[in-house]
Amino acid sequence: MDKKIIGILGATGVVGIGAVKTILKLNKYDVLLGYRNLEKIKSLYKDMISEDQYMKVEINNEYLVDNFCDRCDLVVNCAGPSNLISIKVAKSCIKKNVNYLDVSGNKALYDYLKEKQSEIIKKKLLFIISAGIYPGLSEIYPAYISESIFDKVDKLEIYFNHKGEMSFNAAYDFVCGIEENSGQGMMYCREGISVKLENRTNQNYKDYDSEKNFDVYPVLNTEFIEMVRQQKIKNAYFYNVYEDKSILNDYVIIKALKQYETEKQKKESAQLLMKHNLKSIQKEEFVSMDIQANGYKDNCYIEVISKLLCKYNGNKLSGVVAANVADNIISNKSNIVGTYYPSQVINLKNFINRLIEQSIIIKTEILNIEEGMI
Repeated sequence: MDKKIIGILGATGVVGIGAVKTILKLNKYDVLLGYRNLEKIKSLYKDMISEDQYMKVEINNEYLVDNFCDRCDLVVNCAGPSNLISIKVAKSCIKKNVNYLDVSGNKALYDYLKEKQSEIIKKKLLFIISAGIYPGLSEIYPAYISESIFDKVDKLEIYFNHKGEMSFNAAYDFVCGIEENSGQGMMYCREGISVKLENRTNQNYKDYDSEKNFDVYPVLNTEFIEMVRQQKIKNAYFYNVYEDKSILNDYVIIKALKQYETEKQKKESAQLLMKHNLKSIQKEEFVSMDIQANGYKDNCYIEVISKLLCKYNGNKLSGVVAANVADNIISNKSNIVGTYYPSQVINLKNFINRLIEQSIIIKTEILNIEEGMI
């Protein structure tokens, strides 16, 4: 049986490299890598793939994008900035009847795919967006905790923290997210509805490798709210952890002064975020997510504390996550069609187990369990 072909765009960036190398290690698929700089992609993947697995792609050239997508069973878009690229790739995938997975998620892409939903379903295609770490893993992980441990979750809190260089594309997409107002600040989710937090009861977070406390900021996005609804979690809170207050201040200033109205302002704001983010990197790069949750299991009330830790760059982890989502949906051979977020369609247990096999650390402690309960 011929192997499925997974096409990866943005294969020379940190996200793309993480995706490509993860897929190659699985040894289950053929890959097709889109490139702009042939020498760069050859140097990155020397002796790993053959030259007929490279293909020149210019995102603004519809003909080249169409030809690339036409050779694939699934296209994984790791190129950025997402706000400038994703719709163009998604459009070609629909035209060429190819499944699509995007590391990023943005309102413009979501709205476009919503408009195209009937066509996507008619063509029996599966489109998955927001398949990186945030959003993406930031919903998959709490969904896994909810589904694998609890019968019913009363309250779940997740703290997202990372150290690592922010790419220009990531910073640019972040600024576009501010413009789109994609994050709902000072909110939590109660029974699937966004509710304003009257009091900030959790203002500090302790880093995993230090005794220092950091500021946290509660925020909701569409992906997290949809996960909460699907898992029927009664109360859910998501906190971004800020080790450097200047980054949080930048966010507030960019939003308040609308420093995103022109292309020049977006680029300048992105550069500012990159600058302050780089200053905050003091030790090794990492991504961590801490979950505190309580609820019921077999009529017993339990508390769960769980930690996910990745000891490398978050951009690379986004690529690893995207690659594993791609493998998960292909391996499941599901008949699901339409547009989804990863936490809505993947096999959560299999996905988390695969991450653990790939050196992602997950430790979970269950408290207040009655004697004799498994």
